[in-house]
Parts: sequence; structure tokens; C-alpha cells
Amino acid sequence: KGTPLTANKEENTTRIACVNPNGLQLDSTAGKLPFLINAIEEYGIDVFGLPECRVNTTHPFAINICLENLHKLLSAKITMTSTPSYHKNQPMSQAGGAGMISMGPIARRRISEYRDPVGRWISQTFSGTEGIHYTIVTCYQICDKEPTPGKLTAANLQSAYQRKKGYMNPEPRKQFWYNLNVYLTSLRQKQQEILVMGDFNECLYSPGSGMAQILSKQNLYDLTYQAFPQTNFATYSRGRLRIDFALG
Repeated sequence: KGTPLTANKEENTTRIACVNPNGLQLDSTAGKLPFLINAIEEYGIDVFGLPECRVNTTHPFAINICLENLHKLLSAKITMTSTPSYHKNQPMSQAGGAGMISMGPIARRRISEYRDPVGRWISQTFSGTEGIHYTIVTCYQICDKEPTPGKLTAANLQSAYQRKKGYMNPEPRKQFWYNLNVYLTSLRQKQQEILVMGDFNECLYSPGSGMAQILSKQNLYDLTYQAFPQTNFATYSRGRLRIDFALG
């Protein structure tokens, strides 16, 4: 939706992109990483969010493959998290997860990062002018449908994690809203500026939207709507709703 992204970027501009790759599909050829790196270079992207990257960050080779392919990007830093799994013989691919790559001049101002232990979001924090820090958060929220029994979906993995933490009746989406709001509140208490982006699998303007409540509580704005003032265009191939957006 909107005007095509051009290769020319204005001077002193930070270009931030967020795309659900539907899994990086890491293997011996690095899956989709080379394509993403080419896009970063062609369009001058400074921060690239990757919700649902589907990378098992506990696998001994997964992060190494990412680092080997990112070496050509100036000062590149990748932050990734994956949904906890309690199964043996885990592959490099794992449902859910989130990642973010920063590079170039902005990467030299990176001061910290955070990985949600349940694999729902990651963030990188950068130093700004006048002592202000700003944090970019990339999220992936599971779909709003009943989990499929017996499959290693992100919903099932998150439910299993919650059960191990003592929740008898896990509700992963409600827990996502609650935990994300707590995390954003902690950033606000540090006087940080916030950008939250990702694939949320819900429309901000649908009844009962948990992300709409977070937007209100954190005094954020729907930046996607400000750029393209429509609420009903599709952001994924099989739907009709805007379930990917940025808040700031």
C-alpha cells in the first residue's frame, strides 16, 4: 500500500522497514537472508524488523549463519528471539519468533537490546540528541484462533511455556498484551521514545483489539494511518485487514 519505496534516501534520514518474511528458512544457503540483505543495501534501510522470522536461536548454527551473511553490512547487529521449546532434536526453524537488524551510522548509536523470553518481541535502544534514548520494538503476535493440537505452532509453544510457569488455562494473546504493555511502561519510565512495529494478527480498529488498548495506555499514534489514512486495506495475501502496523 502507498507509494513505492525508492532507492534514493534523503540526507540525515533514518529508514526503518518491517516485513514478515514468513520464516527465514535458514539452511546451508542461508534461506531468505541474501534476498533481505540485497533489499537493505538497495533501499538504504537502517533498521529492518523481521516478525515471525522462525529461527531457533538455541540451535548451534542458526545465529552463526546469520552473522556470516551480515558481515558485508556496515556495523550490522542482529537481535533475535525464538519461542521456547521443550522438544529434543530441534531444527534451525522454529515457529514464531522475531528479529531485527540495524546497520550503518545508527548502529553505532546502539546502546542495548532486549529479547522477550517467550519469543514475542525484541528491541534495540539507540542514543539520540539531548540525552534522549529511543527504542525500536519488533513484535510478532500469534493468530486469534484455536491452537492445533500436537503441532509445534507458536501458539502451542507459548501455551506450554505458560503452563510451566503455573498458568492452568493459558491465553497467549492476552498475556502478550499484558507483558508488552508492562515492557513499554518500563521504557516510558526511563523517558525513552518508543516505536512499536510488527505483525500483530489483529486490526487496531476491530472490537476488542488489545493493541488498541496499548496504543491508548502508552499515548501512541497509529503511524501507518497517518501515512496512509485508511483502515481497511490488506497487509497480507489471504486477508482484507491491516494487521501489520507501526505505533509511535
